[in-house]
Amino acid sequence: EDPGRNWSVATLAKHVGMSRSTFAAAFNKQVGIPPMALLHQHRMELAAQLLKRPHRIKEISLQVGYNSLAAFTRAFTSHFNLTPSAYRKLEDQNVIEDLTLFDMIF
Repeated sequence: EDPGRNWSVATLAKHVGMSRSTFAAAFNKQVGIPPMALLHQHRMELAAQLLKRPHRIKEISLQVGYNSLAAFTRAFTSHFNLTPSAYRKLEDQNVIEDLTLFDMIF
């Protein structure tokens, strides 16, 4: 619903009426990754989509749940092996669509 919200496993569990530990175990069993890992992945994918538009990177970081531009930049760089500004530059040059996940990792 709101990836920018300050989510935690406890708030997600409460949202669906389960205990934190029961929710985490059930989620991991059903989805295959922990809930916060999926949230992180969703936030990074949303950030990548937003970088295709002329939003300021600081605004994007806030929209996807990071109050610190530095923390967002670290998370984005860790996820894509590119800084947000480098990703945007490649996206502007239509290079990102041609890159495979392998290219971005290695």
